[in-house]
Amino acid sequence: MTAGWLESGKLPGLVERSVRRALGSGAIQPIATQCVYLEDRGLPFVIRVVQSLKRKAVARRLQEDREARGLDVNPFLPYDERLHVADLSPSHVCLLNKFNVVRHHLLLVTRSFEDQQEPLNRSDFRALWSSLCEIGGLGFYNAGQQAGASQRHKHLQLVSLPLAPEGPPIPLEALLPGRSTRVNQVPGLPFRNAFGWLDLDPGGEPSGSSQDLLRTYRRLAAQLSLEPSVSPYNLLVAPRWMMMVPRSRACFASISVNTLGFAGSILVKNSAELEEVREIGPMRILEQVAER
Repeated sequence: MTAGWLESGKLPGLVERSVRRALGSGAIQPIATQCVYLEDRGLPFVIRVVQSLKRKAVARRLQEDREARGLDVNPFLPYDERLHVADLSPSHVCLLNKFNVVRHHLLLVTRSFEDQQEPLNRSDFRALWSSLCEIGGLGFYNAGQQAGASQRHKHLQLVSLPLAPEGPPIPLEALLPGRSTRVNQVPGLPFRNAFGWLDLDPGGEPSGSSQDLLRTYRRLAAQLSLEPSVSPYNLLVAPRWMMMVPRSRACFASISVNTLGFAGSILVKNSAELEEVREIGPMRILEQVAER
């Protein structure tokens, strides 16, 4: 094993041990939610209703206060050692998400500072693909504040599946087009998107797979005439496919939408927001925050 790279097969055990340790110390503070299921235009959405956001709200206010006083705030430099899962590579570390909504929510963070708006590169995809192959799940990226990013330090994210106790593991997969080698789009979505199937071997050489992922990422951006260094977008990466959605704004009214919204999972803060989603429709909300 090359120095600096995590040995194959180690990550699942490290995640389990890290979660137990972090729960015991209070380093992670799971956000309890209730799942509500709404079908809209053929997509079986899961709406997660937060039962309490007090701890996260306090942490956010403390960060905003530091920023207002001109203090440099970067939770990843240095990161909380209690959240550390593994050193993935010379360029990336794996951390637990402090305020997780879904089980085993991981952050794949660059060791040195890179801006969240910078394009993804081969090292980013190698870290993501090796993690996906180890533990499965769904990878995603919020490229910029308008795309739902809450931190400027570059980090991809990986969540375990299914996204909800009931329904399909990834609701979006109900709409996916037939398999093709061409870059396409997901039919039935009322906003711009680009979609591509992946044909990668989970047991293959990570460096080759990361190059293929980077190639697909660039093809999706080209299909949308999107410049990743300046345009906000969301990226979903599953073991068999990748999708990119350009963004126009971060929120619809008070409802924030990140990449998981386009996978079919929307988080709302209270029952009032849930009723707003029911009235307007989750697909209409995605349409309003994406580019049309």
